[in-house]
Amino acid sequence: MYPATLITCFLFLVPIALVLLIALLMKKRRTGLLLAAVCIGAGEVIYLMNDRDADRVEGYENLDAVDEHLRALYPDEKWVSYNAVGAMYEVEVVFYNEPGVMYGYVVDDERVYQSGGGYEEGVDPEWLHYEEETR
Repeated sequence: MYPATLITCFLFLVPIALVLLIALLMKKRRTGLLLAAVCIGAGEVIYLMNDRDADRVEGYENLDAVDEHLRALYPDEKWVSYNAVGAMYEVEVVFYNEPGVMYGYVVDDERVYQSGGGYEEGVDPEWLHYEEETR
């Protein structure tokens, strides 16, 4: 797990744990406090689901922007594009006529930039789709 994930989990569990602890100590208000703990937990789950969905939507929008950019530059070529593993905001592209070579693209302020690339071991890349313009 990433440290940020651990911190987020800790920060979301602390309020629930505090309310449950207080519920154990206060017999008269136990039902209300348990209900409050359930509501806090449900709110946190909804927040986390919405946050994750927003990241996923942005990743799909970036894929669409990169595909549109590539269609304008290389209208007669085919490629496979996907979100980089662990980085929803970077799009990796492999062209059919240059297998084994990957190009990275980033969408920033509605502009698409080539952020780098890589190639498989044993491949001699020609960098046919290298773009000179950088940020």
